[in-house]
Amino acid sequence: MSTRYYLWGELVFPSSEALAAWEGAPVCVQDYDWSDLFEGEVSSERVAVDEIFEPLEEVFSYDGQECYFVDLDCGLTRLVVRGYLHQDDLQRSLLAAFRCAAPLGASGTIHCQDALDPDYCLRLTIRDGSSTLRALVPEEALASSAIADEILAEVFRRVAMHQAGD
Repeated sequence: MSTRYYLWGELVFPSSEALAAWEGAPVCVQDYDWSDLFEGEVSSERVAVDEIFEPLEEVFSYDGQECYFVDLDCGLTRLVVRGYLHQDDLQRSLLAAFRCAAPLGASGTIHCQDALDPDYCLRLTIRDGSSTLRALVPEEALASSAIADEILAEVFRRVAMHQAGD
C-alpha cells in the first residue's frame, strides 16, 4: 500500500456510554494481528483512542504538496469517518483504534484504499465482539471505490479553499 490512502466507514455502538468508553479506551497496535498487510515496526506504545485522533482535530492540513484530513462525525451511538491521509504509521494506529471498538459491542466497516492503486483496499469488519482485517480482491476494491472519488473531490475543494485564502 502506498503512503496515500482514502479512509471511510461507519461504526455503530450499542449505547452512547459504549462510544464514550471507546474514546478513552487504551489501544496498542501490537495487540492486533496485521496478517503481514503492513511492513516495518509495530508500535508497542499503549495510548487512549482519543490521543490517536487528537492530532487529527485539525480538520485540514496543507503543506503545499499534500492535503490530508480526517472527518469524524460522532452521533449518540454512531461514528462516521472519512479522510485522506499519507502516513502509514498513522493508518495502522487508526485501524487499531477502530479495532478496539469490537469488545465494546460496536459493529461496522472501515475501508482504507490506496490512492495510487485503487485495486488495493483493506476492509476492517467489526461485529460480534471481534474484528477482521483483509485485503479485498481487485474487483471488490474497485466496486467499493466510489466513495474514494467523493473524498478526492473533497481534497480538491479544500485545497482550492486554502489557496483562495492565501
